[in-house]
Amino acid sequence: MISVERLEKIATDVSFQPASVERVIRLIDVLHQIANDRELGKLLASKAAPRSTCSISH
Repeated sequence: MISVERLEKIATDVSFQPASVERVIRLIDVLHQIANDRELGKLLASKAAPRSTCSISH
């Protein structure tokens, strides 16, 4: 996992505003919480799975 310090350095290097960095860090936090929730993770994975639009018969 990337550290807060590393994110701050990257943000400084590319001239991001501190508020943007804070929002990104909060988003990463939320994504980690979602990833650690097994049931929610399964639900999101099933919704995000690509669906085939064609079927091939053999």
